Amino acid sequence: MSVQQLNSFRTGPDEGGHFGLYGGRFVAETLMPLVLELEAAYAEAKNDPGFRRQMDGYLKDYVGRPTPLYFAERMTEHLRGISAARVGRGAKIYLKREDLNHTGAHKVNNVLGQILLARRMGKQRIIAETGAGMHGVATATLCAKFGLECIVYMGAVDVERQAPNVLRMNLLGAEVRPVTSGASTLKDAMNEALRDWVTNVGRRKGVRPIRSLPALAAARMPWGCFIPSSTSRTSKFTVWRRRATGCRAACTRPRSPAAGPAFCTATAPIS
Repeated sequence: MSVQQLNSFRTGPDEGGHFGLYGGRFVAETLMPLVLELEAAYAEAKNDPGFRRQMDGYLKDYVGRPTPLYFAERMTEHLRGISAARVGRGAKIYLKREDLNHTGAHKVNNVLGQILLARRMGKQRIIAETGAGMHGVATATLCAKFGLECIVYMGAVDVERQAPNVLRMNLLGAEVRPVTSGASTLKDAMNEALRDWVTNVGRRKGVRPIRSLPALAAARMPWGCFIPSSTSRTSKFTVWRRRATGCRAACTRPRSPAAGPAFCTATAPIS
């Protein structure tokens, strides 16, 4: 008799926003109608083959997917040389080149889906928050492509130290709003973005389908971030080695780079 896996992306979220024992939905009551509207639109779009074909087309012809999987030969040799393993033994290191996506990071994978969803809902004003600036650049880029108003909140500390990305966002037509409250970093930028959404809750064309929505953000994260993970499973690696990798590693600060590989390999014998 199998035991149900309670705490898993694959078994949630339920109607209350829970993934097994964890999760939930804790937002201002003013925002609940908009959160539910966005949740319904996301569920509908995710199951619409036409929406997926549209997204796949942009991923291929605009973003530049699939990105290559590169064998880091010298890194492999170096790590084998300093490891306790016998000479010539040890891991082979492959790098999934998400830096070759348009805008230079993995951020565009999720932002593309978010912007297409916003357009599907008839929204014209996009609010985003960013720390290092790459998420803001991706959002500004897609807003420029589709002719949407773009407001990016960014901590004043980050604005100063990430000036090149601020310049890119401005050149793309986005309005970058420095946040001076708190520590003036990403957390505070997220707070200001949510305040903006509450303030403009009555605007018919306003929406914020970006990262910090509880439950919904977690639910759509694997769907958006499985793109790089799934292409790594179907890329040249399987041709070269004819087998799945033994371990995948992802660098992460919030969650997204690691959520996709974890989601896609949840039932596979991969770490």
